[in-house]
Order: sequence, then C-alpha cells, then structure tokens
Amino acid sequence: YSTRSASDIADALRRLIVDLSNGQLTFDDIDLGQHMLDSGYVDSLSAVVLLARIEEIWAVDVDDTCLVNGATTLNDLAVLIYGKRQS
Repeated sequence: YSTRSASDIADALRRLIVDLSNGQLTFDDIDLGQHMLDSGYVDSLSAVVLLARIEEIWAVDVDDTCLVNGATTLNDLAVLIYGKRQS
C-alpha cells in the first residue's frame, strides 16, 4: 500500500472497505468525503477490523473514537494516517 500521498492512502482505504464489505460495495461506490459510519461503508465491527488493518499496514495507531469524532471520512482518515507516517 503506497504512502506517497494522502490520496494514495485514501485509495488504499477504499480498497480495504471494498474487501471488508464482502462484495456489497465496489471501489466506485465509495465517496471519500462521506461519513464512513453514516453512509454504511463501515459498521462497528468492520470499523474495528479496519483500524487493525491500518495498524498492520501503515504501523500507526488510530483510536476508534476518531472514526466518530474526528476522521469520519476516508479523506480525513487518510490525512491522519499520512500525518502520523510523516512524524
């Protein structure tokens, strides 16, 4: 998974969401600016798996409350991950 830019990370996150959806979503279904939970891209269980995959792939820790109160869109989450990778 590329980390050249936040945009690369956002695309990788879209691919992860597609994998987690078990065929319910396609890459093009996912709007990077939509609230992940409100849009149904992730639910509470898949959010936990997503955060574990983020830690595994990019070696950054993202608190689960971030998905509710901070990085609520994939764009926000990508910027957060990119920033943590740069520090």
